[in-house]
Amino acid sequence: MNITELVRFISLGLVLAGVPLVVACGSHAAETWQEEVQLLDGRVINITQKQRYDRDKMPREFWLTFKLP
Repeated sequence: MNITELVRFISLGLVLAGVPLVVACGSHAAETWQEEVQLLDGRVINITQKQRYDRDKMPREFWLTFKLP
């Protein structure tokens, strides 16, 4: 193995080792839960809620999803 192949091999190893670190730094914790909600007319619908937090555990984004019958 000559020096060029060795440098390429080491560079590839460093890039592959760094990918999980970059992905972990950019990820934000998310919490998802479902609830059953009774409407005023007596019908029950399912609501899915999702909340994403930033690194300081502060709420960042909220999602509220539901389907009407």
